[in-house]
Amino acid sequence: MQYYFQLQFRMLVRRIRDAGLNPLLFFPLALAGFVGLSHLLFQRSPYAGYLMSLMALMAMLPLTEQQRNQFLSSCFPHPTYHQIRLFENLLVALPFLLVLLIKAALLPVLLMLIGTAGAAFLKLRSYEGKVIPTPFYRQPFEFIKGFRQSVGLIAAAYVLTGIGIAVGNDNLCLFAIGVLFLIQCTFYFQPEPDLWVWIYPLKPAGFLKIKILTSIQQSIVLTTLPVILTLLFSTMAWWVLLLLVLSGISFLIVIILAKYAAFPNEIQLPQAIVLAACVWFPPLLLLTIPYFYIHAVQRLNRLLI
Repeated sequence: MQYYFQLQFRMLVRRIRDAGLNPLLFFPLALAGFVGLSHLLFQRSPYAGYLMSLMALMAMLPLTEQQRNQFLSSCFPHPTYHQIRLFENLLVALPFLLVLLIKAALLPVLLMLIGTAGAAFLKLRSYEGKVIPTPFYRQPFEFIKGFRQSVGLIAAAYVLTGIGIAVGNDNLCLFAIGVLFLIQCTFYFQPEPDLWVWIYPLKPAGFLKIKILTSIQQSIVLTTLPVILTLLFSTMAWWVLLLLVLSGISFLIVIILAKYAAFPNEIQLPQAIVLAACVWFPPLLLLTIPYFYIHAVQRLNRLLI
């Protein structure tokens, strides 16, 4: 088990170096940034504890992938396998737990610990031979695949919206719709094979236009119901909800551009840092969108005419 975690750490350090960063500087800076952003989140939102618990559980989801866990269970004895899964979940949750303990958010801590323990026994299936229907028929794959992988989280966001309306809590409704946009952004984290881009008979600008317009249409489909219900049954000003929707769509656009600015690789750490900065200071989008757009066009020039 010790060798497994040593190997994982070495792989992490290698990825940081491949991104052009110094690991000795990255880890303390990442820790300082995480603490600072967490403090800012608690200042701005009364639901910061629950949001951090949700983010921690979302960070654990890749560790529950079925093929990965089948491989681990074939390499280690059954008790050792569950110890590894529990310990790696705790490592992911540790920064969030420390912040929540410092902020005395005891209920989110309890929920996170339950989720951490439960995720150690969870194996997400690939749904081979089963098809979950989606409202995105014959459209580019991101929302189809993302919807099927995140249908539970999407349903939870819908339920939170209903609870917020029922108890008259406008902030909870805004939080749920914001989580819904955050889930949609994760649909674009995984790059597709080169061939799936090459088949488009378009120039890079035309390809990016189709991707962005399609994502906006599909995002509207996914968020229309909670937005309309919040408008009809909450007391918040309509422009507050409109501002949230426009911000969510803007972040979706910048995620798409960042994806293809790094293509065919995954979004790298420097790009992820820029995206995180945009979350906390949205005016940076005015600079970030054209920056990522230029780099995305350069990356796609090798595949598209």
